[in-house]
Amino acid sequence: KPTQHGVRDLRSLGLSPKVIFCRSTQRLEEATCRKISNFCHVPPTNVISVHDVGNVYHVPLLLMEQNVHRIIASELKLATQMDIEN
Repeated sequence: KPTQHGVRDLRSLGLSPKVIFCRSTQRLEEATCRKISNFCHVPPTNVISVHDVGNVYHVPLLLMEQNVHRIIASELKLATQMDIEN
């Protein structure tokens, strides 16, 4: 529910999120990502699980595993060839 309320508040300001970052203690389950996707009108691949990791330096790797760099490049219409490899 907090995610839905946050997205509703953004939409009331005329903003429509393209990506939703969900902070949690554990990785989001696929069913949870789909539910958030359905209620917030973003693709399931754009619901990003930012769960607890052992070291803050693992966060960029976590985001890369979920293709955040590709999502951003796509939304900004950047070149499809990227130097960053998974």
